[in-house]
Amino acid sequence: MASAPRRRTVPAEPSHSDRRQMFLDAAGMYLRILFELEEEGVAARHQELWRRLGISRPTVWQQVDRLALDGFVVVSPAKHLALTPRGRAHAAAVIRKHRLAETFLLEVVGLSWDLAHVEASRWQHVIGGDAERKIAGRLGNPVWSPFGCPIPPAGAVGHEHPEDGRPALVPLVDAAGDERCRVTLGRVPERLQTDRDLLLALLDVGALPGDTVEIVLAGHREEDGVRIAGRHGTVVVPALAGRSLLVERHEERPRSVGTERSAGAARFRQTR
Repeated sequence: MASAPRRRTVPAEPSHSDRRQMFLDAAGMYLRILFELEEEGVAARHQELWRRLGISRPTVWQQVDRLALDGFVVVSPAKHLALTPRGRAHAAAVIRKHRLAETFLLEVVGLSWDLAHVEASRWQHVIGGDAERKIAGRLGNPVWSPFGCPIPPAGAVGHEHPEDGRPALVPLVDAAGDERCRVTLGRVPERLQTDRDLLLALLDVGALPGDTVEIVLAGHREEDGVRIAGRHGTVVVPALAGRSLLVERHEERPRSVGTERSAGAARFRQTR
């Protein structure tokens, strides 16, 4: 049975007033978003920044100009944005703090996972080097965040991440068909981590990264979404979200619905 819709009450990212009040580093936020876009294979343009940050276009253009002048970003004649090596290294450091904060908030503080991303977006700006090392040590130096995203190692200069030999992850909609099949939830990318309705629905049915579930197209077309059967029920994931949610295919035929916690769950607690 599909979960009832829930009201979303948390903004996509901390507002500009929040950032001013908390003295947050706006440049770090922009660089983090550009790093995430590279991870997701999404073209980086100004409109993607203002869409994800929920701020005005003039503000985005002004901040990008500052980043370009400081040597963090290159803007092509076609207005595509690209991180420079310096910008990518700085972004990797911010991403590391962000994903360590997510893990700490979920595993130590006990914050609900639908709130972790936004709260970690605040923490990432105020965690110093000593605190970062202490947090990483307390967590056992994790390699993966609870959302299945790689945590860059200390001193990373780019998209370094562990090679654990796992099969390639594919979009949920590409793995689903007219017959039920089994997959392991692999990654909830950053762009979906502010969708509280989706996160709470996945939590309700027992379909988190590392869980093995059964999936099938919800209708005759891919646009109808994908039905996920987890340990506690089923939910239909809209096609748009299903193109970003990443899974690991299983070759064997379906067995019991949503009762298995795959070995893949352990990889998110893999340590260095």
